[in-house]
Amino acid sequence: MLQEEKDSKSEYVVFTTAPHNFGKTLNIQMLKHYFEIDVDENGNEILEKTKTSNYDVFRKLNIYKNKSFFNQTFGQYPIIYLNYEKLTNIKNYQTMLEQIRLVFLDTFKQHSYLLRVEDIWTEVLHNGILFLSEVLYRHFKRKVIVLIDEYDAFVNNIIFKNTISLKD
Repeated sequence: MLQEEKDSKSEYVVFTTAPHNFGKTLNIQMLKHYFEIDVDENGNEILEKTKTSNYDVFRKLNIYKNKSFFNQTFGQYPIIYLNYEKLTNIKNYQTMLEQIRLVFLDTFKQHSYLLRVEDIWTEVLHNGILFLSEVLYRHFKRKVIVLIDEYDAFVNNIIFKNTISLKD
């Protein structure tokens, strides 16, 4: 499926829905580990892909059989991974804002090496994830993949648990 999608379009969005506990998080983690550029503590790309732990995992799978596709895509993209699981037990609007801030903080921490790479943090961070994607694009000079897990956590909380009060 990945190869067909990549071959058919230069840019695309894949939206996957499935029932709760159906393996969406596992699949997103797999995509993250497959596509993500491995970097050292200073943010330098590890160019010898065969020396990475992710390579050891994926070389044993069917995707490795298509060497051309594998070499073009494995470990080639900066990844922004957002997990909205923190939004599952929101009680009010203020709590929601606090939890969204924590989601963004967790996402930025995944790229803390950028603090040592260049003086990018002097810019205003009011654009959040858009800003992070621009910084990663500038740093690696490649398109960025954004993976969002538990994107429906907040809505499910409202619909099925009915625990939020927007009046607070």
